[in-house]
Amino acid sequence: MLILTGIEHSCSFLNVSEYANDIPLYRRPKLLWQRFESLKTAIPERKQNILTPRFVETVAQPGRYHDGGGLGLFVHVTANGSKQGVQRVMLRGRRVHIRLGSPPVVTLAMAREAALPNKRAVYQGRDPLAEKRAARPS
Repeated sequence: MLILTGIEHSCSFLNVSEYANDIPLYRRPKLLWQRFESLKTAIPERKQNILTPRFVETVAQPGRYHDGGGLGLFVHVTANGSKQGVQRVMLRGRRVHIRLGSPPVVTLAMAREAALPNKRAVYQGRDPLAEKRAARPS
C-alpha cells in the first residue's frame, strides 16, 4: 500500500507510470516534490536592504519606507517632504522609535551602522534611547 499526499494507492513507485494514463488528469494526485516546487515559486524570497540611496534621495510621497535588513530601520517622509531616518525597536514590551537623522546629513549607510549597536543594546536588555539622552550635554 502506497500513500501519496494523503491518498492511498495500491501500487509502488515503479509502476506509477503504468496506471497513470488510466486516471484522468484532474484525479491524479500531485507528488510531494511537485507540491514543494509550486510552493517555491509561489513564495518570493525576502529582499534585503530594499532601500537604496537613490530612492531615499528622490522619494517625495509621504509614508514610511522600510529597509529589509532586520534592524527595524525605515525612512519617514512627512507631508511637507522632510525625511527622517528612524529605527523601531521593542523595549520592555513597548514600541520605541529612535531617530537617526535626516538623509542629507545622515546617509543610508550611516543609518544602518548606527542602527546595529541600538539593536544589540536592546538584545542585551539595555535602553539605547536612555543611553543616547544621558550622553547628550546638559
